[in-house]
Order: sequence, then structure tokens, then C-alpha cells
Amino acid sequence: MSTIKVDRIEPQDGLQSNAMGGIVQVVRVVHTGQVSSNSTTYVSTGLQASIKPRSASNKIMVSFEHSVYHSNGFGNLSIHGIKIKRGTQAIYTPVTNNIGPYDFGLVNNTTSDYSNYYNRSRVEYLDSPATTGTITYSTEIALYQNNNGTVYVNYSDSNTVEAPKSWMTLTEITA
Repeated sequence: MSTIKVDRIEPQDGLQSNAMGGIVQVVRVVHTGQVSSNSTTYVSTGLQASIKPRSASNKIMVSFEHSVYHSNGFGNLSIHGIKIKRGTQAIYTPVTNNIGPYDFGLVNNTTSDYSNYYNRSRVEYLDSPATTGTITYSTEIALYQNNNGTVYVNYSDSNTVEAPKSWMTLTEITA
């Protein structure tokens, strides 16, 4: 008769059978490229990350944070929206009205002067992709109201010491 003693056995995928809510894998991407928009038409931010789920029933937590700068906003508005895409399909679209998206930004009711605005825009979205194939998530940005300045992702100029960064984290979670 033989005896095997171990402190712990970990399954290859990181969780025991029938376990729920555990983290299977994490992918993180950092992006420093500068992108701008001065329209309500969405443009790619250049930030994207890919993941290959281990189970079609698992969920993917998509988290991103963009370094954002608005320049020359007029009429006291510096507002923008950021969309999340899975492949070519939009899975999260910001609140929008007839003059554009308005998830993030600044409204200053005390002035009608031109204004500049720096901030970080962050979103978390729980996706159910139902596949084990490789998935690419990306973001797009648009300005609220055409001709209302320009919104930049990762804005830098000659005074910038270190390039601003945006990042995306994809976390596969057991369902």
C-alpha cells in the first residue's frame, strides 16, 4: 500500500471542477499612441487587447482607462464618449443624444470661455462572448457636439516628460 501526501493540488485551469467566480487568466495591454477626435463620429483609440477564453461559458471583464485631454472646448462643454467593441461589434455604447455621446467630461455653467480639461476615463464591462476562439476588444472615442474643440487620448506636447498611458485589462472569470 502507498500513500501520497501533498499540501495542495491545483487544476491546470486554476479552479476545481464546478467552481464559479474564479479568475482563469488576465491580459493587460498599455498603449501610449496619441489619437484625437473633433466630431461625434467614433474613431479608434488604438487601444486593443486579445484573449482566448478557456470555456465558452466563462465571462470576460473588460476594464480600460484612458488618459484624456479636451482642448478649446467652447460654450462650457468638454464632453466625450468611449465605446467598447468586441471584434467589429459594439458591446458598450455610451449614453448619447442627438448631438453626441456624453459619458465623461466637464460642464462649466459659470463661463462661456474656451476651456481645457484633463482627466482619466474608466469603464468596466462584463461580457459573455460564448466562444473559445480568440477575441479582440478595442475602444473608440467621439466628441459631444461637433465643433466643440478636440478630445485627445494620450495627449502630449513639447513639455511632456513621460508619455501619457492608457490601458486595458481583460479578465476571464468562470461562470
